[in-house]
Amino acid sequence: MASVTFQPTCFIGVLTAVGLTCAYVASLYVKRYRPDDEQILKFRFIAVSIVSLLAVPIVYCLSTPAADGWPIYHWLGLRWSGLLPALVLPVLLTAVLFAGPILLKYLDGSLHVLLVPGHWAFNLSNLYWWRNLVVAPISEEFVFRACMVPILLPCFGASRAVFLVPLFFGLGHLHHIVERVIEGEPDLVQTIQVHVFQVFYTTLFGMYSTFIFLRTGHFVSIALIHSFCNYMGFPPFNEIFLYRRPTQLVIMLVFVIGLVAWLYLLYPLTLPSYYSNSIYHI
Repeated sequence: MASVTFQPTCFIGVLTAVGLTCAYVASLYVKRYRPDDEQILKFRFIAVSIVSLLAVPIVYCLSTPAADGWPIYHWLGLRWSGLLPALVLPVLLTAVLFAGPILLKYLDGSLHVLLVPGHWAFNLSNLYWWRNLVVAPISEEFVFRACMVPILLPCFGASRAVFLVPLFFGLGHLHHIVERVIEGEPDLVQTIQVHVFQVFYTTLFGMYSTFIFLRTGHFVSIALIHSFCNYMGFPPFNEIFLYRRPTQLVIMLVFVIGLVAWLYLLYPLTLPSYYSNSIYHI
């Protein structure tokens, strides 16, 4: 495939990103949403898959041929070189950040269930598990990261893109408020508060994911850390206080050590040379 580069205007880049966001969210509501309806869930899987596939030619249309460019699939983070480190190191780095929550899961027995064969058999037949850990991470990271970074990078540059690209991802999660309204949620104020916080949290994660994508140049890295973070959920800081001292102090210490170690390892474990990444620079 011919090598290309991206030089769209800021207006075209942002307009396309807005369009992709709207298309992704709209695909979830082509059929009327009903909670706990597995048929609707299957339809959503198909709908977001179609949007993800259609995003590729849309992004490609904004590219221009260039002898010193890269094939479009390289821009999207789909390549073999550096794949093994991309599969391992970003997830390991993210696990270091979640050292405290992982310890809590160990203490409450949540990790032990991962060794039970029946647990995996149940999950593999559970559509909600597939949604949270497979379909959502792959489709969201592809549309909101792999497809948006190339078209927004020329306008904003790598450093600003880390903060601006995730805004589309975060705002895209506001549709959950619509779902709660459809379900007949009585406390609308609390619903809005919860999902505004979710937008903040997902935007924060989006910054981290965008950074990892720019450092590794691999789509698989961001899909895996997204799946891992969905499994872990927001760190349950309140659970720390369910334990007595000295266990409580040990848990707090592990939380701090995890954060400090993550900050220390953030750049060393994401060296572009490990991932054969010469496409993106930050």
